[in-house]
Amino acid sequence: RFQFSIPQQWTCPVGSGLCLDYGNRAFADHVVGRLMASSAVWHHVDLAYGGPIPNLDDPEPVAAVRQMELPPEPAPALVRPVVLVFDVEDRSGRFEGPALDQLSDYLVARLGSTNRFRIVPRAQLQARLRDEKQETYKACYDEACQIEIGKALAAEKTLSTKLLRIGEQCATSVTLSDLRSETTDDSATVRTACGDDAVLDGIDRLVEALVAELSPPVAESAQ
Repeated sequence: RFQFSIPQQWTCPVGSGLCLDYGNRAFADHVVGRLMASSAVWHHVDLAYGGPIPNLDDPEPVAAVRQMELPPEPAPALVRPVVLVFDVEDRSGRFEGPALDQLSDYLVARLGSTNRFRIVPRAQLQARLRDEKQETYKACYDEACQIEIGKALAAEKTLSTKLLRIGEQCATSVTLSDLRSETTDDSATVRTACGDDAVLDGIDRLVEALVAELSPPVAESAQ
C-alpha cells in the first residue's frame, strides 16, 4: 500500500492521465473522476485494488482512481545495414559443389548471429543471378557484377570472400564494400591449415575480426 497526502485544493482533471502538484508529478494514474480535498485528508491507495480507499475519519467519499501501469519505453532499434553475402570463391580447389555451398551457408549464418547485419537470403541472390544470366546459376565474383546485383537487391553493402591455398597453408579473406560509395568499408584475412575444421575455424575468426573493426552500433533515433 502507498500513502500520500493531498495538498489544499489539489485537483486531478478528468482524462488528464496525470495528477500535478504545482507542476510536479505526484503520480501517473488514469483519472476516472475529479478529486479534491484539503491538506488534512489522508488516503491509502491499494495497488491491488487500483483505487483510493477513504480514510475512516473522513465521511466524504472520494472519486475512484484507476491505477494504470505505464509501459516502459522500448529500447531504440539498432541500425543494421542490409548486406548481400556472395558465395565463397574457392581459388584453392579445396571445396567443390555441395561442400562449397555449405561453406557459404556457414559464413552467412555466422554473420547473421552477430546481430550487426541484416542478410539478404541466398535464395534471392541465386534467383537474381539466374535471371541475369538467362541460364544455369553461376557465381558472381567480379566487382562489377557484385555491385550490379547488390543494388538490384536493395542491399547497402556486399561481402565477398576468397579462399586461397599456398603450399600447405590456406588463407581466407573477406571484403565488406559499401554500395553507395562503391568503396571498401573493411577487410580481414586469416591463415589456417587447409583441413575442413581449420577452414571453418578461420571463418569464425574472420567474422569476429570484421565485427571488431566496425563502428559501435547506433540507435535509429540517433541518426
